Amino acid sequence: MLSLAGKFAGILLASLPPEQVESFLQALQALQSKGMHIVAQSTSQQKSPVAVREFTLDLVGQDRSGIVHDISEVLARHHVNVQELDTECQSASMSGETLFLAKARLLVPAQTSIGQLRRDLENLANELMVDITLDD
Repeated sequence: MLSLAGKFAGILLASLPPEQVESFLQALQALQSKGMHIVAQSTSQQKSPVAVREFTLDLVGQDRSGIVHDISEVLARHHVNVQELDTECQSASMSGETLFLAKARLLVPAQTSIGQLRRDLENLANELMVDITLDD
């Protein structure tokens, strides 16, 4: 949940007894008359939780377009879920060039080879000329 351009934005997953779902959805829709824009839906199937390991990815390098896209492609190939992503651009202290910094909290499926994920990220880091660390 956060504030974007002076507006509140959030996403929520709620678990309710089946007999309360419809009245809950109606109550949310009633809030629209108070100026709120709400999108709500019911899910009838719950996926069984997948065993995951949590990792932190840190990236630092000269800013250029496409860095997030390239990292995302590697993570998607390994079925990694990005739980949080914070990015920032700042001036490098010595050169004055723009540095791109990213920190991500990742959920990696238990069956994913961490060694192969690290190798793929290292190869990409070399290609992009950035530093990437993956810590558990």
